[in-house]
Amino acid sequence: MTASSIRDKKSLCLSVIAFLFLAALLAVLIFPQTARADDARVYVDPASDGASVGSTYTVYIKVDNVTDLYGWSCTVDFEPNILQVEGSEGAWQITEGSFLKSGGASTWFNTDPTVNNTTGNIQGLMCTRLGSPSGVTGAGTLFSITFRVIGNGDSPINIYPQLSNSYAQTIPCTVESGTFKKVTTYYFTLYDQASPGMQNWILVSNPDFNVGPASVEIWVGNNKKWSGAISSGDKVTPQFPATIGGPVKIVCTNGLPLVVSSRVTYNGNFNEIFATTQEAINTEVNSEGDTTYYFTWYDQASPGMQNWILVSNPDFNVGPASVEIYVGNTRKWAGIIPSGDKITPQFPVTIGGPVKIVCTNGLNLVVSSRVLCNGSFNEIFATTQEGITTKADPKTYYFTWYDQASPGMQNWILVSNPDFNVGPASVEIYVGNTRKWAGIIPSGDKITPQFPVTIGGPVKIVCTNGLNLVVSSRVLCNGSFNEIFATTQEKL
Repeated sequence: MTASSIRDKKSLCLSVIAFLFLAALLAVLIFPQTARADDARVYVDPASDGASVGSTYTVYIKVDNVTDLYGWSCTVDFEPNILQVEGSEGAWQITEGSFLKSGGASTWFNTDPTVNNTTGNIQGLMCTRLGSPSGVTGAGTLFSITFRVIGNGDSPINIYPQLSNSYAQTIPCTVESGTFKKVTTYYFTLYDQASPGMQNWILVSNPDFNVGPASVEIWVGNNKKWSGAISSGDKVTPQFPATIGGPVKIVCTNGLPLVVSSRVTYNGNFNEIFATTQEAINTEVNSEGDTTYYFTWYDQASPGMQNWILVSNPDFNVGPASVEIYVGNTRKWAGIIPSGDKITPQFPVTIGGPVKIVCTNGLNLVVSSRVLCNGSFNEIFATTQEGITTKADPKTYYFTWYDQASPGMQNWILVSNPDFNVGPASVEIYVGNTRKWAGIIPSGDKITPQFPVTIGGPVKIVCTNGLNLVVSSRVLCNGSFNEIFATTQEKL
Protein backbone atom coordinates (compact mmCIF):
# COMPACT_ATOMS: atom_id res chain seq x y z
CA MET A 1 0.00 0.00 0.00
CA THR A 2 1.45 3.39 -1.00
CA ALA A 3 1.88 6.35 1.35
CA SER A 4 -0.57 8.26 -0.84
CA SER A 5 -3.27 5.61 -0.45
CA ILE A 6 -2.73 5.52 3.32
CA ARG A 7 -3.17 9.31 3.48
CA ASP A 8 -6.29 9.07 1.30
CA LYS A 9 -7.84 6.41 3.57
CA LYS A 10 -6.95 8.42 6.69
CA SER A 11 -8.48 11.52 5.15
CA LEU A 12 -11.61 9.57 4.18
CA CYS A 13 -11.93 8.15 7.70
CA LEU A 14 -11.63 11.59 9.28
CA SER A 15 -14.13 12.98 6.79
CA VAL A 16 -16.64 10.25 7.67
CA ILE A 17 -16.19 10.85 11.38
CA ALA A 18 -16.55 14.60 10.90
CA PHE A 19 -19.65 14.06 8.76
CA LEU A 20 -21.30 11.83 11.36
CA PHE A 21 -20.49 14.30 14.13
CA LEU A 22 -21.72 17.27 12.13
CA ALA A 23 -24.86 15.33 11.19
CA ALA A 24 -25.54 14.77 14.86
CA LEU A 25 -25.05 18.46 15.59
CA LEU A 26 -27.27 19.38 12.63
CA ALA A 27 -29.97 17.10 13.96
CA VAL A 28 -29.72 18.95 17.25
CA LEU A 29 -30.15 22.28 15.48
CA ILE A 30 -33.11 21.14 13.32
CA PHE A 31 -34.83 19.00 15.95
CA PRO A 32 -33.84 20.56 19.25
CA GLN A 33 -34.64 18.54 22.33
CA THR A 34 -34.28 19.41 25.95
CA ALA A 35 -31.62 17.49 27.85
CA ARG A 36 -32.49 15.80 31.08
CA ALA A 37 -29.93 17.59 33.27
CA ASP A 38 -29.63 21.06 34.70
CA ASP A 39 -27.72 23.59 32.63
CA ALA A 40 -24.02 22.95 32.29
CA ARG A 41 -21.48 25.77 32.28
CA VAL A 42 -18.77 26.32 29.65
CA TYR A 43 -16.17 28.94 30.58
CA VAL A 44 -12.73 30.37 29.85
CA ASP A 45 -10.00 29.81 32.45
CA PRO A 46 -8.47 32.18 33.41
CA ALA A 47 -11.49 34.42 33.08
CA SER A 48 -9.42 37.60 33.09
CA ASP A 49 -5.64 37.76 33.03
CA GLY A 50 -2.78 39.08 30.92
CA ALA A 51 0.80 38.63 29.77
CA SER A 52 3.48 40.94 28.44
CA VAL A 53 3.88 41.66 24.74
CA GLY A 54 6.04 39.02 23.06
CA SER A 55 5.12 36.22 25.46
CA THR A 56 2.59 33.41 25.08
CA TYR A 57 -0.77 33.19 26.83
CA THR A 58 -2.74 29.95 27.20
CA VAL A 59 -6.45 29.72 27.98
CA TYR A 60 -8.41 26.59 28.85
CA ILE A 61 -12.03 26.12 27.82
CA LYS A 62 -13.66 24.08 30.54
CA VAL A 63 -17.07 22.62 31.40
CA ASP A 64 -18.71 21.80 34.69
CA ASN A 65 -22.07 20.53 35.95
CA VAL A 66 -22.51 18.51 32.75
CA THR A 67 -24.22 15.13 32.36
CA ASP A 68 -23.67 12.62 29.56
CA LEU A 69 -21.46 14.85 27.41
CA TYR A 70 -20.67 12.97 24.21
CA GLY A 71 -19.46 15.68 21.86
CA TRP A 72 -18.93 19.40 21.51
CA SER A 73 -18.18 22.08 18.91
CA CYS A 74 -17.02 25.64 19.42
CA THR A 75 -16.18 28.89 17.67
CA VAL A 76 -13.78 31.42 19.25
CA ASP A 77 -13.35 35.15 18.55
CA PHE A 78 -10.46 37.38 19.72
CA GLU A 79 -8.82 40.74 18.94
CA PRO A 80 -6.13 40.04 16.30
CA ASN A 81 -4.20 43.25 17.01
CA ILE A 82 -3.57 41.96 20.54
CA LEU A 83 -3.52 38.16 20.23
CA GLN A 84 -2.49 35.68 17.54
CA VAL A 85 -2.98 31.92 17.71
CA GLU A 86 0.44 30.28 17.95
CA GLY A 87 1.52 27.87 15.25
CA SER A 88 0.63 27.50 11.60
CA GLU A 89 -1.85 25.65 9.41
CA GLY A 90 -1.81 22.00 10.39
CA ALA A 91 0.17 22.74 13.54
CA TRP A 92 -1.87 25.24 15.55
CA GLN A 93 -1.24 25.19 19.29
CA ILE A 94 -4.81 24.13 20.05
CA THR A 95 -4.89 21.02 22.23
CA GLU A 96 -7.65 18.60 23.13
CA GLY A 97 -8.50 18.40 26.81
CA SER A 98 -8.79 15.15 28.72
CA PHE A 99 -12.45 15.32 29.72
CA LEU A 100 -14.03 13.37 26.84
CA LYS A 101 -11.31 10.72 27.20
CA SER A 102 -12.54 9.94 30.73
CA GLY A 103 -12.81 6.21 31.38
CA GLY A 104 -10.23 5.43 28.71
CA ALA A 105 -12.54 6.23 25.80
CA SER A 106 -11.20 7.01 22.33
CA THR A 107 -12.05 10.38 20.83
CA TRP A 108 -11.88 12.21 17.54
CA PHE A 109 -10.61 15.80 17.78
CA ASN A 110 -10.27 18.09 14.78
CA THR A 111 -6.55 18.87 14.93
CA ASP A 112 -6.67 21.35 12.05
CA PRO A 113 -9.47 23.87 12.67
CA THR A 114 -9.80 27.00 10.56
CA VAL A 115 -7.76 29.76 12.23
CA ASN A 116 -7.90 33.31 10.87
CA ASN A 117 -5.35 35.51 12.63
CA THR A 118 -6.37 38.44 10.43
CA THR A 119 -9.99 38.60 11.55
CA GLY A 120 -9.47 36.96 14.96
CA ASN A 121 -11.61 33.85 14.55
CA ILE A 122 -11.33 30.08 15.03
CA GLN A 123 -13.90 27.78 13.45
CA GLY A 124 -14.20 24.01 13.16
CA LEU A 125 -13.24 23.21 16.75
CA MET A 126 -14.98 19.93 17.55
CA CYS A 127 -14.53 16.67 19.43
CA THR A 128 -16.58 13.49 20.02
CA ARG A 129 -16.23 10.20 21.87
CA LEU A 130 -15.87 7.08 19.74
CA GLY A 131 -17.25 3.61 20.44
CA SER A 132 -18.58 4.42 23.90
CA PRO A 133 -22.30 3.97 24.54
CA SER A 134 -22.48 6.90 26.95
CA GLY A 135 -21.02 10.33 27.59
CA VAL A 136 -19.11 11.71 30.56
CA THR A 137 -20.46 13.50 33.60
CA GLY A 138 -18.85 16.07 35.85
CA ALA A 139 -16.27 18.76 35.08
CA GLY A 140 -13.10 19.02 33.04
CA THR A 141 -11.17 20.65 30.20
CA LEU A 142 -12.52 20.54 26.65
CA PHE A 143 -9.53 22.16 24.90
CA SER A 144 -6.83 24.83 25.23
CA ILE A 145 -5.52 27.59 22.96
CA THR A 146 -2.07 29.17 23.12
CA PHE A 147 -1.85 32.73 21.85
CA ARG A 148 1.15 34.95 21.11
CA VAL A 149 0.73 38.43 22.62
CA ILE A 150 1.57 40.99 19.91
CA GLY A 151 -0.05 44.16 21.30
CA ASN A 152 -0.63 45.80 24.65
CA GLY A 153 -4.36 46.13 25.26
CA ASP A 154 -7.52 44.27 26.18
CA SER A 155 -8.99 41.52 24.03
CA PRO A 156 -12.21 39.55 24.47
CA ILE A 157 -11.93 35.79 24.18
CA ASN A 158 -15.49 34.99 23.14
CA ILE A 159 -16.56 31.36 22.98
CA TYR A 160 -19.67 29.94 21.26
CA PRO A 161 -19.90 26.31 22.36
CA GLN A 162 -22.49 23.64 21.59
CA LEU A 163 -22.76 20.46 23.65
CA SER A 164 -24.54 17.22 22.79
CA ASN A 165 -25.22 14.03 24.73
CA SER A 166 -25.18 10.38 23.70
CA TYR A 167 -28.76 10.72 22.39
CA ALA A 168 -27.75 13.57 20.02
CA GLN A 169 -29.67 15.97 22.23
CA THR A 170 -28.56 19.51 22.91
CA ILE A 171 -27.20 19.99 26.40
CA PRO A 172 -28.24 23.49 27.54
CA CYS A 173 -25.31 25.46 28.91
CA THR A 174 -24.46 28.86 30.22
CA VAL A 175 -21.42 30.47 28.59
CA GLU A 176 -18.78 32.61 30.31
CA SER A 177 -16.32 34.12 27.85
CA GLY A 178 -12.97 35.49 28.96
CA THR A 179 -10.92 38.66 28.66
CA PHE A 180 -7.23 39.09 27.99
CA LYS A 181 -6.22 42.12 30.06
CA LYS A 182 -3.64 44.71 29.20
CA VAL A 183 -0.56 44.34 31.37
CA THR A 184 1.71 47.12 32.56
CA THR A 185 5.43 46.51 32.13
CA TYR A 186 8.46 48.40 33.42
CA TYR A 187 12.09 48.03 32.32
CA PHE A 188 15.70 48.40 33.39
CA THR A 189 18.70 47.39 31.32
CA LEU A 190 20.63 45.44 33.98
CA TYR A 191 20.50 43.99 37.49
CA ASP A 192 23.71 43.39 39.45
CA GLN A 193 23.86 41.75 42.85
CA ALA A 194 27.00 39.79 41.94
CA SER A 195 29.82 42.22 41.14
CA PRO A 196 32.13 43.13 44.07
CA GLY A 197 30.75 46.02 46.11
CA MET A 198 27.36 46.07 44.31
CA GLN A 199 23.98 45.80 46.01
CA ASN A 200 20.81 46.20 43.99
CA TRP A 201 17.17 46.45 45.06
CA ILE A 202 14.11 46.47 42.78
CA LEU A 203 11.46 48.59 44.51
CA VAL A 204 7.86 48.11 43.42
CA SER A 205 4.95 49.95 45.02
CA ASN A 206 1.25 49.68 44.32
CA PRO A 207 0.05 53.29 44.81
CA ASP A 208 -3.12 53.80 46.79
CA PHE A 209 -5.04 55.20 43.81
CA ASN A 210 -5.28 51.54 42.75
CA VAL A 211 -8.27 50.09 44.57
CA GLY A 212 -7.07 46.48 44.57
CA PRO A 213 -3.95 44.35 44.81
CA ALA A 214 -1.38 44.22 42.01
CA SER A 215 -0.29 40.84 40.67
CA VAL A 216 3.42 41.32 39.92
CA GLU A 217 6.26 39.36 38.33
CA ILE A 218 9.94 40.40 38.27
CA TRP A 219 12.17 38.96 35.56
CA VAL A 220 15.95 39.18 35.14
CA GLY A 221 16.66 38.02 31.63
CA ASN A 222 14.49 34.95 31.06
CA ASN A 223 14.33 34.03 34.76
CA LYS A 224 11.31 34.91 36.87
CA LYS A 225 12.89 35.97 40.15
CA TRP A 226 9.81 37.02 42.09
CA SER A 227 6.03 36.86 41.82
CA GLY A 228 3.24 37.74 44.18
CA ALA A 229 0.47 40.15 45.10
CA ILE A 230 1.14 43.69 46.37
CA SER A 231 -1.72 45.25 48.32
CA SER A 232 -2.90 48.74 47.43
CA GLY A 233 -0.63 51.24 49.20
CA ASP A 234 2.05 48.61 49.87
CA LYS A 235 5.44 47.77 48.31
CA VAL A 236 8.10 45.08 47.86
CA THR A 237 11.88 45.63 47.93
CA PRO A 238 13.47 42.34 46.82
CA GLN A 239 17.11 41.55 46.20
CA PHE A 240 18.31 38.52 44.20
CA PRO A 241 21.68 37.32 45.57
CA ALA A 242 24.45 36.25 43.18
CA THR A 243 22.42 37.49 40.22
CA ILE A 244 23.63 39.62 37.34
CA GLY A 245 21.88 40.04 34.00
CA GLY A 246 19.20 41.73 32.01
CA PRO A 247 17.09 43.13 30.68
CA VAL A 248 14.98 43.51 33.81
CA LYS A 249 11.21 43.41 33.42
CA ILE A 250 8.55 44.14 36.06
CA VAL A 251 5.11 43.01 34.90
CA CYS A 252 1.74 43.73 36.52
CA THR A 253 -0.40 40.99 35.00
CA ASN A 254 -3.67 42.58 36.09
CA GLY A 255 -2.84 45.87 34.39
CA LEU A 256 -2.38 48.30 37.28
CA PRO A 257 0.07 51.23 37.08
CA LEU A 258 2.98 50.86 39.51
CA VAL A 259 5.82 52.97 40.90
CA VAL A 260 9.06 51.11 40.14
CA SER A 261 12.68 52.07 40.80
CA SER A 262 16.11 50.45 41.06
CA ARG A 263 18.35 51.33 44.02
CA VAL A 264 22.07 50.60 43.86
CA THR A 265 24.76 50.99 46.46
CA TYR A 266 28.32 50.61 45.20
CA ASN A 267 31.07 50.62 47.82
CA GLY A 268 28.86 52.85 49.96
CA ASN A 269 27.83 55.22 47.13
CA PHE A 270 24.13 55.45 46.27
CA ASN A 271 22.12 55.83 43.06
CA GLU A 272 18.44 55.40 42.21
CA ILE A 273 16.52 55.61 38.92
CA PHE A 274 12.90 55.09 38.00
CA ALA A 275 12.02 52.32 35.57
CA THR A 276 11.17 53.16 31.99
CA THR A 277 8.14 51.97 30.03
CA GLN A 278 7.35 50.92 26.48
CA GLU A 279 5.67 54.29 25.95
CA ALA A 280 8.71 56.21 27.24
CA ILE A 281 11.17 54.47 24.92
CA ASN A 282 8.85 54.60 21.91
CA THR A 283 10.42 56.81 19.27
CA GLU A 284 9.38 57.48 15.69
CA VAL A 285 11.18 55.74 12.86
CA ASN A 286 13.03 58.30 10.75
CA SER A 287 13.06 58.51 6.95
CA GLU A 288 15.89 55.95 6.82
CA GLY A 289 13.96 53.42 8.93
CA ASP A 290 16.02 54.00 12.09
CA THR A 291 15.13 54.56 15.73
CA THR A 292 17.73 56.56 17.67
CA TYR A 293 18.66 57.16 21.33
CA TYR A 294 21.00 59.84 22.70
CA PHE A 295 23.45 60.76 25.44
CA THR A 296 25.54 63.91 25.55
CA TRP A 297 28.87 62.30 26.46
CA TYR A 298 30.94 59.14 26.83
CA ASP A 299 34.10 58.91 28.96
CA GLN A 300 36.32 55.86 29.28
CA ALA A 301 39.53 57.92 29.23
CA SER A 302 39.49 60.33 32.18
CA PRO A 303 41.24 59.11 35.37
CA GLY A 304 38.94 56.96 37.49
CA MET A 305 36.15 56.86 34.86
CA GLN A 306 34.51 53.69 33.55
CA ASN A 307 31.52 53.93 31.21
CA TRP A 308 29.18 51.25 29.84
CA ILE A 309 26.47 51.71 27.20
CA LEU A 310 23.74 49.18 27.99
CA VAL A 311 21.34 48.31 25.18
CA SER A 312 18.54 45.76 25.54
CA ASN A 313 16.05 44.53 22.96
CA PRO A 314 12.88 44.07 25.03
CA ASP A 315 10.81 40.97 24.40
CA PHE A 316 7.84 42.94 23.07
CA ASN A 317 9.97 43.09 19.92
CA VAL A 318 9.39 39.77 18.16
CA GLY A 319 12.68 39.80 16.24
CA PRO A 320 16.35 40.76 16.55
CA ALA A 321 17.52 44.38 16.66
CA SER A 322 20.29 45.57 14.33
CA VAL A 323 22.18 48.15 16.40
CA GLU A 324 25.01 50.65 15.88
CA ILE A 325 26.65 52.80 18.60
CA TYR A 326 28.41 56.07 17.73
CA VAL A 327 30.60 58.30 19.88
CA GLY A 328 30.83 61.54 17.97
CA ASN A 329 31.12 60.54 14.30
CA THR A 330 32.90 57.24 15.03
CA ARG A 331 30.96 53.97 14.96
CA LYS A 332 32.19 52.04 18.00
CA TRP A 333 29.95 48.96 17.86
CA ALA A 334 27.61 47.25 15.39
CA GLY A 335 25.77 43.96 15.70
CA ILE A 336 22.57 42.02 16.32
CA ILE A 337 20.73 41.81 19.66
CA PRO A 338 18.15 38.98 19.86
CA SER A 339 14.72 39.74 21.32
CA GLY A 340 14.95 39.65 25.12
CA ASP A 341 18.74 40.01 25.15
CA LYS A 342 21.21 42.86 25.82
CA ILE A 343 24.76 44.14 25.25
CA THR A 344 26.98 46.05 27.70
CA PRO A 345 30.00 47.34 25.72
CA GLN A 346 32.82 49.61 26.87
CA PHE A 347 35.14 51.53 24.52
CA PRO A 348 38.60 51.89 26.09
CA VAL A 349 40.52 55.17 25.83
CA THR A 350 37.46 56.87 24.33
CA ILE A 351 36.02 60.24 25.30
CA GLY A 352 33.58 62.37 23.35
CA GLY A 353 30.04 62.96 22.23
CA PRO A 354 27.30 63.17 21.43
CA VAL A 355 26.55 59.46 21.81
CA LYS A 356 24.02 57.93 19.44
CA ILE A 357 22.51 54.43 19.58
CA VAL A 358 20.77 53.56 16.31
CA CYS A 359 18.48 50.59 15.62
CA THR A 360 18.69 50.32 11.84
CA ASN A 361 15.63 48.06 11.58
CA GLY A 362 13.38 50.45 13.48
CA LEU A 363 12.76 48.67 16.81
CA ASN A 364 12.33 50.43 20.15
CA LEU A 365 15.10 49.67 22.66
CA VAL A 366 15.87 50.14 26.37
CA VAL A 367 19.16 52.07 26.57
CA SER A 368 21.11 53.38 29.56
CA SER A 369 24.59 54.62 30.43
CA ARG A 370 26.35 53.35 33.56
CA VAL A 371 29.34 55.22 34.97
CA LEU A 372 31.75 54.30 37.74
CA CYS A 373 33.84 57.28 38.80
CA ASN A 374 36.37 56.79 41.57
CA GLY A 375 34.14 54.17 43.13
CA SER A 376 30.86 56.08 42.76
CA PHE A 377 27.98 54.77 40.62
CA ASN A 378 25.53 56.56 38.32
CA GLU A 379 23.04 55.38 35.70
CA ILE A 380 20.71 57.30 33.38
CA PHE A 381 18.37 56.22 30.61
CA ALA A 382 18.96 57.53 27.10
CA THR A 383 16.71 60.22 25.71
CA THR A 384 14.89 60.25 22.36
CA GLN A 385 13.96 62.92 19.86
CA GLU A 386 10.50 62.98 21.42
CA GLY A 387 12.03 63.27 24.90
CA ILE A 388 13.95 66.45 24.06
CA THR A 389 11.26 68.09 21.93
CA THR A 390 9.83 71.28 23.38
CA LYS A 391 7.25 73.64 21.93
CA ALA A 392 8.60 76.60 23.89
CA ASP A 393 9.59 79.61 21.82
CA PRO A 394 12.53 79.91 21.97
CA LYS A 395 13.50 76.28 22.70
CA THR A 396 14.55 76.26 26.36
CA TYR A 397 15.95 73.61 28.74
CA TYR A 398 16.21 73.89 32.53
CA PHE A 399 18.15 72.80 35.62
CA THR A 400 17.53 74.08 39.13
CA TRP A 401 21.17 74.79 40.09
CA TYR A 402 24.77 75.17 38.98
CA ASP A 403 27.73 74.87 41.37
CA GLN A 404 31.37 75.34 40.39
CA ALA A 405 32.18 77.22 43.62
CA SER A 406 31.51 74.93 46.61
CA PRO A 407 34.52 72.94 47.90
CA GLY A 408 35.01 69.73 45.93
CA MET A 409 32.34 70.59 43.32
CA GLN A 410 32.86 70.49 39.55
CA ASN A 411 29.95 71.08 37.18
CA TRP A 412 29.69 70.78 33.39
CA ILE A 413 26.72 71.78 31.20
CA LEU A 414 26.75 69.47 28.18
CA VAL A 415 24.82 70.62 25.12
CA SER A 416 24.72 68.64 21.87
CA ASN A 417 23.05 69.51 18.58
CA PRO A 418 21.82 66.09 17.35
CA ASP A 419 22.33 65.27 13.71
CA PHE A 420 18.61 65.15 12.98
CA ASN A 421 18.94 68.95 12.99
CA VAL A 422 20.19 69.88 9.53
CA GLY A 423 21.85 73.14 10.56
CA PRO A 424 23.80 74.80 13.38
CA ALA A 425 22.21 75.67 16.71
CA SER A 426 22.55 79.17 18.14
CA VAL A 427 22.77 78.61 21.92
CA GLU A 428 22.88 80.71 25.07
CA ILE A 429 23.45 79.44 28.64
CA TYR A 430 22.22 81.41 31.66
CA VAL A 431 22.91 80.90 35.38
CA GLY A 432 20.35 83.00 37.13
CA ASN A 433 20.07 86.21 35.08
CA THR A 434 23.66 86.08 33.87
CA ARG A 435 24.47 84.85 30.38
CA LYS A 436 27.53 82.61 30.83
CA TRP A 437 27.98 81.29 27.28
CA ALA A 438 26.75 82.07 23.76
CA GLY A 439 27.77 80.55 20.47
CA ILE A 440 27.10 78.20 17.57
CA ILE A 441 27.03 74.38 17.76
CA PRO A 442 27.19 72.60 14.38
CA SER A 443 24.80 69.73 13.67
CA GLY A 444 26.18 66.54 15.27
CA ASP A 445 28.55 68.46 17.58
CA LYS A 446 28.54 69.44 21.28
CA ILE A 447 29.92 71.81 23.91
CA THR A 448 30.93 70.99 27.52
CA PRO A 449 31.53 74.34 29.29
CA GLN A 450 32.34 74.99 32.94
CA PHE A 451 31.92 78.38 34.64
CA PRO A 452 34.57 78.79 37.39
CA VAL A 453 33.64 80.32 40.74
CA THR A 454 29.95 80.28 39.76
CA ILE A 455 27.05 79.11 41.89
CA GLY A 456 23.37 79.84 41.39
CA GLY A 457 20.19 79.10 39.49
CA PRO A 458 17.91 78.46 37.85
CA VAL A 459 19.96 77.33 34.84
CA LYS A 460 18.54 77.97 31.39
CA ILE A 461 19.83 76.72 28.02
CA VAL A 462 18.19 78.55 25.12
CA CYS A 463 18.36 77.70 21.41
CA THR A 464 17.51 81.02 19.80
CA ASN A 465 16.96 79.57 16.30
CA GLY A 466 14.41 77.01 17.40
CA LEU A 467 16.24 73.66 17.31
CA ASN A 468 15.73 70.81 19.81
CA LEU A 469 18.89 69.91 21.77
CA VAL A 470 20.23 67.14 24.01
CA VAL A 471 21.24 68.77 27.30
CA SER A 472 22.62 67.30 30.52
CA SER A 473 24.46 68.39 33.66
CA ARG A 474 27.46 66.41 34.96
CA VAL A 475 28.73 66.90 38.51
CA LEU A 476 31.77 65.57 40.35
CA CYS A 477 31.61 66.12 44.11
CA ASN A 478 34.70 65.00 45.99
CA GLY A 479 35.11 62.23 43.41
CA SER A 480 31.44 61.16 43.40
CA PHE A 481 29.70 61.42 40.01
CA ASN A 482 26.14 62.28 38.95
CA GLU A 483 24.46 63.16 35.66
CA ILE A 484 20.90 64.21 34.80
CA PHE A 485 19.14 65.35 31.64
CA ALA A 486 17.61 68.84 31.48
CA THR A 487 13.87 69.24 31.78
CA THR A 488 11.53 71.22 29.54
CA GLN A 489 8.41 73.31 30.02
CA GLU A 490 6.27 70.34 28.89
CA LYS A 491 7.70 68.10 31.63
CA LEU A 492 7.17 70.53 34.48
